Amino acid sequence: MPAGWGKHEKWLDGRKLFQEYVEMGSAGSYSKLARWAVSQGMFNPKNGKVSTMGAYQAVWRWALNNMDEARDLWAKAYKNNGRYLSDEVWRAEIIEKARNYLSRPQYENWLRNNPQFKDGALEYDRLKNAGTKQT
Repeated sequence: MPAGWGKHEKWLDGRKLFQEYVEMGSAGSYSKLARWAVSQGMFNPKNGKVSTMGAYQAVWRWALNNMDEARDLWAKAYKNNGRYLSDEVWRAEIIEKARNYLSRPQYENWLRNNPQFKDGALEYDRLKNAGTKQT
């Protein structure tokens, strides 16, 4: 686990936060999730709060370290909403979250540890860069 990961584990349960986040579906937001966490007793004991960024970080820190279980929870939430989580959608989502959440060195380490995502990550970066280039 990269340095700095897990420092909030004592009071933020990433699994519970991830599950609640995916169950919120399109109505979800990290602000709502932070309020939900406080209502569940997951908050910083020094100030009684959870920041939106704290909720975001806990969700993706957990998911990126528990991808099999995260995929199962996400697929279940999709199914409960009458949708199917395809492998293609899962791969695209997890790559996007890894790319946006992790620092560059952490992301490169994540790809080394999860080579099954490397081709998709290269495609994600190619498409993202193509969309930002001006002609």
